[in-house]
Amino acid sequence: MKFYLMHKDVRVAAMNINGQNGLIVSIFDITAPEHLPVGVNYRDGKADKDALDKWWEYRCIPEQRKGIDNALIKLKVQTEMTLALRGNAVSLTDKYWVKPADTDLEWADVDFFENPHFSDHVNMSLRGQRWDNCKKVIDYRSPDNTTNGNLPKYWKYEDGRIFLVKGGSDPYNQQPFNELIASAIMRRLGIPHVEYSLFPDEKPYSRCDCFTTPETEFVSAWQIYRTLDKPKDVSVYRHFLNCCEILGIKDAVRLIDEMIVLDHIILNEDRHLNNFGFLRDPDTLEWIGAAPIFDSGTSLRYNRFHDSFYWNEDSYFCKPFKDSHKEQLKLVSSFDWIDFSKLEGLDDEIRAIFSAEQAKPYIEPKRCEAIIEMIHQEIEEVRTMKQNRDNESDTTDHDVASDFAASYLK
Repeated sequence: MKFYLMHKDVRVAAMNINGQNGLIVSIFDITAPEHLPVGVNYRDGKADKDALDKWWEYRCIPEQRKGIDNALIKLKVQTEMTLALRGNAVSLTDKYWVKPADTDLEWADVDFFENPHFSDHVNMSLRGQRWDNCKKVIDYRSPDNTTNGNLPKYWKYEDGRIFLVKGGSDPYNQQPFNELIASAIMRRLGIPHVEYSLFPDEKPYSRCDCFTTPETEFVSAWQIYRTLDKPKDVSVYRHFLNCCEILGIKDAVRLIDEMIVLDHIILNEDRHLNNFGFLRDPDTLEWIGAAPIFDSGTSLRYNRFHDSFYWNEDSYFCKPFKDSHKEQLKLVSSFDWIDFSKLEGLDDEIRAIFSAEQAKPYIEPKRCEAIIEMIHQEIEEVRTMKQNRDNESDTTDHDVASDFAASYLK
C-alpha cells in the first residue's frame, strides 16, 4: 500500500507499507529531504532505510507492554506497527504522520492538538477493559498508538489540557512516586523539567502535561546520535556532542550536566537515548533548546527490597554514557550551578509523597526512610565531587571534564 510520509502538510516522501504487518517495504520519491526525521540521513538521492525502520519501530507500542497481545486481538490488527498505521501514526511528540496516497487528509484533520478528543478503544483494550458500550466501529485515532515504553500509560484530554497518565510495576508500583520525587529535586535545583503529580486510578499512576505544543516537536537524543557514524575510538558522550555541534544545537552540555546530576541522586537506571533530547520548530526546522527532563521513574531501587539497597553496587545500572553512576558523574563539566541548600526540607517532601493514599498499600515507612537515606548518600557524592573540583588545580579532574576530546572521553 502506498503512503506519504508527511511532516505537518509537507510531503516528505512516498513509502510502500505492508498493510498487514505495518512494515515499511520501501521509501522513494523523496521530495523534501530536509524534512526527513532527524537521524534518517539522505545521501546520493536516497534515504537511510535502516534508520527509517528503526524510527518507525520506536514510534509504536513495544511488544513488551503488558496487555498488548490481547489488545491487538481486540483491535483486530496484526502488529503494533499496524495499529500505529491505522491511526495514521500521529503522535503528540512530533508532527510526523503517514497519509494514505488515495486520501486528501490534511494535518488539521489529524493533529491531536486540534482534535484532542482521543478514542478510548486503544487505551481500554491495553488495560483489559470492556468497551462494548462504545462505538462498535473501532476508532484508532489515539496518541496511545505511538507512545513507546513498557509501563502502562495513556493520554487524556481534560479541561483544555493534554496529559500523560503512567503507571508502575510490581511489587512496589514505585515509579509514579519516583517521578514526583525527581520533580521535587529538579524544582529545587532549578533544572528545567516536566512536573509530575499523582493521578487517581485503581493503582498508582503519575500524570504530566504534554511538553510539546502546536509549534514545537521533540527530537530524541537517539535520533541526534544517528546523524553521524560513530568511530570506534570515540566515546558515546563525545559522539553525541559532535552530532549536536553538526546540527547547530548549542545547549547540549548544560542539559547533560543537569541530567547526570539528577540521575546520580536518584540512581536512575533507564536514562536511555530516547528519553531526553531537544525541541525544534517543525516549520523552520530551527532548534529551540533542550527539552525539559522527563521520565525519571525507573530509579530509587524501584523494584528492590529496601533491606538490600546497598549490598551490591554492581547492580546500580546506569545509562546512557557510562555503566556506573560514579563514572558518569565525572562527565559533568561544571557543578557551579548547584545550590545544595535548596535541597533542605526534601526529606519531608518525600515523606509527604509516600504518605499519599495511593502509596500506603505499596510503600511502608521503613522503605520510605531507606529511600531518603539513599538519596542523602547520593547527594553527598555529588557534593564531594563538587568540592574536589573546587579545590583541585587546573591539571586535575576539572581539566578531564573540560577537555573530553583529548583525554578521558576522546
